[in-house]
Amino acid sequence: DIFNDKYVSYKLDDDSDEKEDKDKEDSCKIILSKNFRSRKEVIDSINYIFEKIMSMRNGQCDYGISESLKCGNTKYLYDEDTSYKTQINIVNLKDQDINMFSSGEENLDVNEIDEDLTSVQIEAKCIAYKIQDIMKNQKVMRDNGSLRPVQYKDIVILLRGVKNKAEVIEEALKENNIPVFCDTSSSIFEGDEVKLILSFLKVLDNPYQDIFVISIMYSIIGGFSLDDITKIRMYDSSKYVYDTLYEILEDEEFRTKEEKLVRKISNFVKLLEEYSKYAKIYSISDLLIRLYKDTDIYYQFALEENGAAKKANLDYLIELASNYYSSVGNTLSSYIKYIDNLKDKQDTSTSSAKIIGENEDVVRIMTIHKSKGLEFPIVILADTAKGYNFSDARKQKVIFHHKYGIGIDIVNSNLGITYPSLIKQAIRSVIEKETKSEEIRLLYVAQVQYDTLTREAVKNVITNENISEEMRILYVALTRAKEKLYIFATTKDYEKEYEMQTLSFKNGKFNETLISLNNSYYKNLLPVIKYYNEYEANKEELDIQKIEVKSSTTDAQLKKMLVSKDTEENRQSINEKIEKINAQKTAKVDEDLIEKIKENVEREYRYDEDAHIPARVSVSNLKKSKLEENNDIVEQKISDVNEEEITEEFRKPEVLEETTKSYTAVRKGLLIHFILQNLDFSSLTTVEDIKQYTEKLTYQNVISEQDKKYINPFKIYKFLNSGIGKELKKSNEIYREYEFILEDSGISNSLIQGIIDLFFVTSDGKVILVDFKTDRLESEQEFIKRYKIQLDIYKKAINSLTRYNVDLTYIYSFNLDKEIEIKEEEDE
Repeated sequence: DIFNDKYVSYKLDDDSDEKEDKDKEDSCKIILSKNFRSRKEVIDSINYIFEKIMSMRNGQCDYGISESLKCGNTKYLYDEDTSYKTQINIVNLKDQDINMFSSGEENLDVNEIDEDLTSVQIEAKCIAYKIQDIMKNQKVMRDNGSLRPVQYKDIVILLRGVKNKAEVIEEALKENNIPVFCDTSSSIFEGDEVKLILSFLKVLDNPYQDIFVISIMYSIIGGFSLDDITKIRMYDSSKYVYDTLYEILEDEEFRTKEEKLVRKISNFVKLLEEYSKYAKIYSISDLLIRLYKDTDIYYQFALEENGAAKKANLDYLIELASNYYSSVGNTLSSYIKYIDNLKDKQDTSTSSAKIIGENEDVVRIMTIHKSKGLEFPIVILADTAKGYNFSDARKQKVIFHHKYGIGIDIVNSNLGITYPSLIKQAIRSVIEKETKSEEIRLLYVAQVQYDTLTREAVKNVITNENISEEMRILYVALTRAKEKLYIFATTKDYEKEYEMQTLSFKNGKFNETLISLNNSYYKNLLPVIKYYNEYEANKEELDIQKIEVKSSTTDAQLKKMLVSKDTEENRQSINEKIEKINAQKTAKVDEDLIEKIKENVEREYRYDEDAHIPARVSVSNLKKSKLEENNDIVEQKISDVNEEEITEEFRKPEVLEETTKSYTAVRKGLLIHFILQNLDFSSLTTVEDIKQYTEKLTYQNVISEQDKKYINPFKIYKFLNSGIGKELKKSNEIYREYEFILEDSGISNSLIQGIIDLFFVTSDGKVILVDFKTDRLESEQEFIKRYKIQLDIYKKAINSLTRYNVDLTYIYSFNLDKEIEIKEEEDE
């Protein structure tokens, strides 16, 4: 309103009278009509559309010659094989089976499917196929002025609203191997991994919530099967599940009959009790970290489809908990309420955590509002058939308007009803007239004794302004494009809607009343499409494409419909030229040239073997290959697996362990390595000291209670009192878990990477290398035979990469409780 007021009252700069007072010269308007962003084709199409539909009534701008855009960038290059005309794609679903693009479930009830969502799914497929066509055939201009093929990051998909739409389009693009970034995708709380964690927290807060208890039981946390849960409910369905679990544990007869199930119940109940206590002491973020660690949820979801995104969501859940703790507090109940409030608010701050950066080569999906001020080589405006959202005017009980005040209903508290006042009914009749906005203003003046208009009057004022605002937002969307503009609309009966359009003109514009009745961008474009097809189809402003989707339409047929016609014609033309050239060939074939080509094609690459050599190889793999070469492989049982060959361990949650025997030797070995990596050798002198140290680690949640059971303090005590251990206590230069990368062509053509358990300098200056082993080998010679190669590489790495030279090399066996020296003659 402020802008229009000045636009109307100010004179054009050219109309200024030189004789007028100098003070009035600064009250003039200068029309900045040149657009330096877009190609002429894009600008021409925008002008063609808006000069017919935008007016003071619809958009609050009389879009004419003065308001139309002029192309200011004349440096755009042209490619005769590429069309830059704005393309409007109408996806027509008449006689369309709604299940056509379903996931393959044959027996879905059609009435239970969201038709709007299905139309979005079909449109999303069309957009994905169109992007594939764009990537093959479209060209855009480089910064230096030359043409180049399109990259994914040149393309943006604009939506009026993203709720329930953006994620559908995002999924369709991913299914077609199109990298995509959507900064407003579905809420983090919609993921199964997050729902599971939140269910667990709700049970800790209040275990008398059967739905959440059962959801945890029937997950990787509880590990119960459907049969297990059925037996539990059948035991006593009148009580809460949580009480039933305790009741079962006290039933001796049931325990004898269902021993395996009772063991699961016992572990599950202990888990809940343990974490309930933990939640009262530690922060929620600490609680989540421990839960991820103890149950391996983090790794389990990482192995599923879209595992990286699920891991990112779990990380983000910890971040939310941490932020909540720092700003609000640490009560579990209040945190759960906080999360529930976040779920109710469609807040982009709780959208799914992202694993693709915004600046990478990806197609972007964003709202039109987010795109304001931005520009993109190729713009795809999608979901234009979506109706305008007038929820503010229709659903709010109290509506505020900057000019007309507050709109409310009349409430009779005695009768408990709400009803429209006389002025409200009068306004209803007024708004049916053509000039409803002006009539409302007149009515407002006539009824000046009322302090405010009623809610219904303000509602219609706001609705009218919303229509103008939507017109302007459409203008914003179309003017984001630099080189090519695509518009998509999906409708159920295009032919019927097309025929119903009345091309009534006044002053070069469509009937303003008819335009004001339109409730979507597509409905505004439809009269423009009809006028163009019937009167000006030979012009260059628009390229109208109708995509007929029937129940029998296959994906391949749909994809073919989205291929550029110009491209198809060009391909046919090129093929014809090639055939013509081949037919006209009369020259003899150059035999020498054929032989030379054949020789080049069949030539063997001199360094073919080197091309298959890995860039890096681990010491463990080197050791294994050397043993295989020498036919010296020692058979290993599962319990004898070397810890160093394990890159990442995935184990069952401890609550699901059927017996403590399943606690693998690998895990025990990793625990020993972990303890020795962090142990203060000089301060722990007794077995009791070591026990207290492991207790402390358990209390700090560094290791679990189950881990603590398999750490033998006597084994560690014996090491600390061995010859190596005594020297170690006196040393001031100790290097643990020393990582290295070694280049030595005498050992391998690849870079060698490894981790040395321990080397240190004794008080008399000797350098001692130690490797810890927990294997169940029974003799020193077996250890030397298996690990001599590995220790040789470690020794060479220290000698080559550090200032030290190894004097003594040892294996310390925790199975034999002794140090095994690898002497020089053994090395030789």
